[in-house]
Amino acid sequence: MDIKLSQCFVAVDDHGGALAFHPDVLGPEVRDCAFRDPAGNMLRFVQARAR
Repeated sequence: MDIKLSQCFVAVDDHGGALAFHPDVLGPEVRDCAFRDPAGNMLRFVQARAR
C-alpha cells in the first residue's frame, strides 16, 4: 500500500484522532506527524521522501 503522509494525517484527523503535532519536515529526506489515541498512546507516522 502506498499512502502519502498528508493523506494519513487527513484520514486520522477525520476519524477523531487527537493531534499531537502537524506534519513537519525533519530534514531534507523525512516528514512526520503524530496523534494520540484515546488511551494516551502516541501514534507517529514517518515518511521518507522519494529520491
